[in-house]
Amino acid sequence: MSGQFVARCDSDRNLIQYTLDGFFGPDDLGTIQAERRAAHDQLHCGPNQHVTLCDVRGCKIQSQAVLAMFRTIVGEESGRARRLAFVTGESLARTQVRRIRDADPQRIGVFETSELAERWLLAEPDVPLAA
Repeated sequence: MSGQFVARCDSDRNLIQYTLDGFFGPDDLGTIQAERRAAHDQLHCGPNQHVTLCDVRGCKIQSQAVLAMFRTIVGEESGRARRLAFVTGESLARTQVRRIRDADPQRIGVFETSELAERWLLAEPDVPLAA
């Protein structure tokens, strides 16, 4: 894997945090899914009741194959978060992340900082999505 993928679980807040850095290839899917499953195994909430923060500020522009792979991961029913926030900062990957968000704009948010993303993720469900 030429990119770095780190998954962490904060089971007290039902929060999964991913950090992606660099450039990924299609062969990285297995490693990413294994780390994702390991983080999800630490959750104490019911299925699909957690929230996920995905920090992609260090990501490079990804290939179309990798974007399709990420869309598949985000859309998987098993492990699907109640809310998913991407932290992009001013990275070039921001445009690519917005395309992923377009698949489910009520559940997926795009933010410039981790603080804004966490505030939205952990807010009551009726709090509107910040763009």
